[in-house]
Amino acid sequence: TASRRIPPMLVQMLVENAVKHGFKGAEGPHRLRINITWDNKLLNITVTNNGNAFDIRNSKAGNGLEIIRTTVNSINQERQCGANFSVANNDGETVAVLRIPDVNGQSNHKNNQDDEHSNS
Repeated sequence: TASRRIPPMLVQMLVENAVKHGFKGAEGPHRLRINITWDNKLLNITVTNNGNAFDIRNSKAGNGLEIIRTTVNSINQERQCGANFSVANNDGETVAVLRIPDVNGQSNHKNNQDDEHSNS
């Protein structure tokens, strides 16, 4: 099976933002879901939390989100692959999605990791 590498610190920054901004002052129980898949030569990283709603119109880009956007732009410049990052609200949850195409095209290996952590 081909080895896949996730760009350093991106998942950590997504999780940190979900906890720091999503759960601050929000009533529990808190839920954080991390889903990482390789599907059809596409890396999908999704971090979902049920804390405070993220309002892109009224939110300043924090350091974490700015670093993620800069990294995605660098990946696109280097690989010209169409990587993208988005944050949206969906059914009372904030969902951050990072997609990075595999330009090497080595295999369709799929690796799922879905962890839920509860904090009452």
